[in-house]
Amino acid sequence: MAVIPRSSYYDKNYKQSAALLRARRPYLVKNSLTGLGLLAFCMGVCKVILSLLKICLINQL
Repeated sequence: MAVIPRSSYYDKNYKQSAALLRARRPYLVKNSLTGLGLLAFCMGVCKVILSLLKICLINQL
């Protein structure tokens, strides 16, 4: 059975240490906004594709 190597950023239960949380804190807002932006972009692309498919299907009738 493979054992995950221990890191100083995780405790014995593989929970994040205070040092890791402090290191990640400055990037939390930036990464969250980037994720929301990507989600909005993907949803917009899907909406456009679905509306174009709807127009194509209506024109075929």
